[in-house]
Amino acid sequence: MDTLLLEDAIEQIEREMAPAASDGTALQYPESPGPTRRVKLGVDRNQSAEPELFAFRALAVTRSYQETEGEPLFTRRARMLERILHDQPVRIQEGELIVGMKTPIPRGSPAFPEINCVWLEQHLDTLSTRSNTPFYVSDETKKILRQEVFPYWRGRQVYNRLMERVPPGDPVWRADERGVIYNYFTSRTIGHITVSYAKVLNKGMKGIVADVHQALSTRNPVDPDYEQTKAFLESIIIAANAAVMFANRYSAEARRLASSEKDTRRKEELERVASICEWVPEHPARTFPEALQSFWFTQLVLNLETDGHAISPGRFDQYLYPFYRRSIDSNVMTQHEAQELLDLLWVKFDEITLAKDSGESETSSSYPEFQNLNIGGLTPDGHDATNDLSHMCLTTLEHVKLPQPQLSAQISTKTPQKFLLRCCELLRYGTGLPAMFNSDTLVLGMVSRGITLRDARSGSVNGCVTANCDGKDRMASSGYFNLAKCLELALNDGLDRLTSEQLGPNTGNPGRFATFDDLISAYQEQIAHFVGLKIKYDNHMRQVYAEHCPVPFTSAVIDDCIQKGLDWHAGGAHYNEATLSGVGIGTVADSRAAIEKHVFEDRSITMEQLIQALDEDFGGHEVLRKFLVNKTPHYGNDDDYADSMAVLVQKLFCEEVEKHRDIQGARYYVNLLPTTSHIALGAVTGATPDGRHASDWLSEGVSPVQGHDRQGPTAVAKSVGKLDHARTEGTLLNMRISPQCVEGSEDLHKLAALIRGYFDQGGHHVQFNIVDANTLREAQEYPERHRTLLVRVAGYSDYFVLLSRDIQEEILSRTEHTF
Repeated sequence: MDTLLLEDAIEQIEREMAPAASDGTALQYPESPGPTRRVKLGVDRNQSAEPELFAFRALAVTRSYQETEGEPLFTRRARMLERILHDQPVRIQEGELIVGMKTPIPRGSPAFPEINCVWLEQHLDTLSTRSNTPFYVSDETKKILRQEVFPYWRGRQVYNRLMERVPPGDPVWRADERGVIYNYFTSRTIGHITVSYAKVLNKGMKGIVADVHQALSTRNPVDPDYEQTKAFLESIIIAANAAVMFANRYSAEARRLASSEKDTRRKEELERVASICEWVPEHPARTFPEALQSFWFTQLVLNLETDGHAISPGRFDQYLYPFYRRSIDSNVMTQHEAQELLDLLWVKFDEITLAKDSGESETSSSYPEFQNLNIGGLTPDGHDATNDLSHMCLTTLEHVKLPQPQLSAQISTKTPQKFLLRCCELLRYGTGLPAMFNSDTLVLGMVSRGITLRDARSGSVNGCVTANCDGKDRMASSGYFNLAKCLELALNDGLDRLTSEQLGPNTGNPGRFATFDDLISAYQEQIAHFVGLKIKYDNHMRQVYAEHCPVPFTSAVIDDCIQKGLDWHAGGAHYNEATLSGVGIGTVADSRAAIEKHVFEDRSITMEQLIQALDEDFGGHEVLRKFLVNKTPHYGNDDDYADSMAVLVQKLFCEEVEKHRDIQGARYYVNLLPTTSHIALGAVTGATPDGRHASDWLSEGVSPVQGHDRQGPTAVAKSVGKLDHARTEGTLLNMRISPQCVEGSEDLHKLAALIRGYFDQGGHHVQFNIVDANTLREAQEYPERHRTLLVRVAGYSDYFVLLSRDIQEEILSRTEHTF
């Protein structure tokens, strides 16, 4: 194969996609409020882009690893990143003021062969036609991957090391296949990180390198781990300098474009971009434009170093506000110019996506990459943290209406009503953004897990709904746990109802359960068994990533990694936690309520009758199924009987998970969110006593079973508020509200009161779909008319017409509430 193939392809793309000269009017500021024309240009560009897989990163990684054989792994990983940033196509799009792209076009994905390319090699020809998040793959990309990339990585991937530790015959894989659990990190690295962006903005890479030299000077050369620590710290220097080199490449490109630009204004803009990229991220940012560009380079390099999801901006309005204030107060820029820059940054966020393997494309079906940007909340001293930038972020959302970043508003008892009402105004657009979070519960939960009060108040929400300590954490959910499947096994002596295989431990014939407590004991034993299996896998996984996948750039921007001389994957962060996500709590709550009421209390049906109906998926038992659906108290209706079942499910799951620590000493905690796994895991779960048919979706997050919440949104809030949200890393509540309910000003006050009322009861999170069912049905029939229709899926928003039919139908099945 021609070794210049990559370089030729880069040149061709740059020729084909070179920005056209401005006509002098396209970039003018409008007289009336709203997005500028250049912002609209960026939004249109993103919305018309077809997700595509590119081979540039994969080829750079392969060549780097070939050239560094025999060198220390820390060095190889740093040189790998250096090569990626050296070979990455550099492109500045028309009208851009913030620059840097993950791939040559928006919404493109690199490949990460060093982690796992087995799945990609198997599905390369079908990636563009699969039902969940397809990606176009050109013949040229296929040729590069097949001829130069795949052959080298066979047997060398992190995936191969993991399979050596957890071979195919291990019971954990069958539990994964049968949907009791879902294991992350077979095809992507550990994500869910919020780095210390403030450190980059205030120190620059030059300051971080100085910290590394200081740490090196304190190390004793006679220590047994000196050489390894030295190699690790030196790898951070290489990675930090590579980020500077990457910025300098963009500076050079901006100057090249400026030299031939005919439009005077655009020429000046490009020269300004060049100067900014020469300064940051090497040096501390001095102005708002420099801070935004430095932030973006950091975000981009993190996304190129690994394929970990949910690399989140965290408390964005807090660490960037001083730079905004400085630029406004010193007349460096106007507020209008600052707003446009913020809008343009949102466009850049929306360019980021990632191709996932087929399993994860079902359990986590999304093009958005869970970049959770927080506004509002509390200061470290406990005061209200909302500021001008908080409100500007809401204005940006109004301007662009893009699914990324995932905008999250932290609301505390000290948050001004004006800010909450402004959030409600934005929710009225129906995009599901911003998601609403309770700062007070967030802080309470973090403190209960050993995080200092100041750090907790400075914390953010990462990924979908998970609490995170900005720049100090190693926390990531290791996968999903199917609470409903464990109930199925408890009601079938450990047998999988769909395959008749012995999947879980023998916990007794349910026909012989004398009391409801007997069922609870069997259920708890099933949970304990599979939590143990899951954590055994997690420990192998964490050890593999610690030994074979150091992340020098990530470690550079997470507190204590440099001081400890320990990589982030090896536990170098200041705080280390582990998390497991429970799925189907509403399904289990309603199922338990049905069993206790009808079998053990009223004795209106026998356990044998129920088991037979479940075995036969209610075939021939429709009368019984409707009886279970309509005559059972349901979670989500402020019914203490039913709600107590959900409380019990959480308690049992938390108690079992919290018994464990991972191999690095981090204690396990629970969060209750599904992404879209409630659909995938439901597909391999048998019929359940709440009247659900086999293979139907499960309830999602801590939301009630779809359609079982019949007493209005306040009843839902009161029911879900009975859970112990502070005991979790995060909970996810979806509500669907009729658009007609929020048309007037008074209606917004009602919505705000609903949010306040739920948070007053300790709720962690709530998000809204405010979109008419007829609109969604029309979008299914005529997708070309609704290309930009955004809906809230799980802990993220996405374009409705890009979702699979199953996900669309699940959203439609949610109860549409009115006030």
